[in-house]
Amino acid sequence: NDKEYMTGAMEIQNIPMEEPRGYSGIRIKMNDDDNDLKEHLAQLIPEEAMPRGDWLNLSDDISYCKNEIERSKENSITENSWSDTQYLWKLHPLMNWLNNKTGQLFRREEAPILGISKGLSEEEIIFIVEGSIPNRKSTPVVDEWFGVGFRNGSFRQFYGMDELINRTGLDKAILINAEKITQKDCEQAKSLLHETIGKAKEYLQKKYMEYKKEVDPQVDREVSKLAELEGKHYQFYEGSLFPALERAEKIKETEKIFAELVNWVHDTLEIENNPYIRVIAVLKGVQQ
Repeated sequence: NDKEYMTGAMEIQNIPMEEPRGYSGIRIKMNDDDNDLKEHLAQLIPEEAMPRGDWLNLSDDISYCKNEIERSKENSITENSWSDTQYLWKLHPLMNWLNNKTGQLFRREEAPILGISKGLSEEEIIFIVEGSIPNRKSTPVVDEWFGVGFRNGSFRQFYGMDELINRTGLDKAILINAEKITQKDCEQAKSLLHETIGKAKEYLQKKYMEYKKEVDPQVDREVSKLAELEGKHYQFYEGSLFPALERAEKIKETEKIFAELVNWVHDTLEIENNPYIRVIAVLKGVQQ
C-alpha cells in the first residue's frame, strides 16, 4: 500500500522518520542540509499548507485527515487554516519526489535482480515488465505490469502481478539477496533479455487487440453522434433568417468545430500499436 511504499522508499533514502502517536501514518524529518525534500515540497504545496516545523505529518486514514481539517478550521480565526496532518496517497507531491529519487538508483537500461528463496525454484527467472501503449496524443492508455517467466532458459508463461506477488511474497517480505545472486545469474538474465522483450511485445499485442475490440465500436458511436448533431446544426442554419454570407460563415465555423471534435475522439480513444516496454526487475530463484 501507499504507506508501506513510502516507508520503504524513505528507508532507502536514509531519511529520518517515526511512527506518529494516535493515528495511522508516518512522520518524516525534513532537513535542508541532508535532502532537498523541504525545498521540493515548497515548490508544489501552497505556502500556508507547508509544515510549520521540520516534520511532515502524513496519515493514510482519510477519516482522521478530514476530522483534523475540521478541527483546524474551528481552532483558527482565519479561513486559510490548514491541518498539521496531510493525507498520504498516490497524488501527494512527496510520492513524485520519491519516485524520482528511487529511479536514480539505477542507470538507464539497468534493473535490479532479486534473489527469491520462496515461491521460485533455482531454475526459474521471472522478468517484471511494464508495458504501455499510448493514444495518438502520446498519453498511455493501456498500462500493464506483468511477469515473463523462464525455466531452465526456456520461456514458460506470463504472470499477472497479483499472481506473482502472492507466489513470491513481494508485498510482505524484506528481500535481501545476501550474496546469493552470482555473476552467472546476471549473465543468464542478460542473455534472456532479448527474448523477454519479444514475449512482452506478444503479450501487449493481445492487449492492443482487446482494447481495439472494446473501444473501436465506442469510437464509431461517438463519431456517429457528432455527425448527427452536426447535421442538426446545418438544418437550423438552412432554415434560419441569417443573411447568406453570415449563414455561410456559421456553417464553415460549425464544420471546423465538429472536425476538431471528431479528431479529438480519434486521438483520445484510439491507440497506436507501438508499445513502450521497460524491465522493472528480475526475480531469480535461489537456495533458502
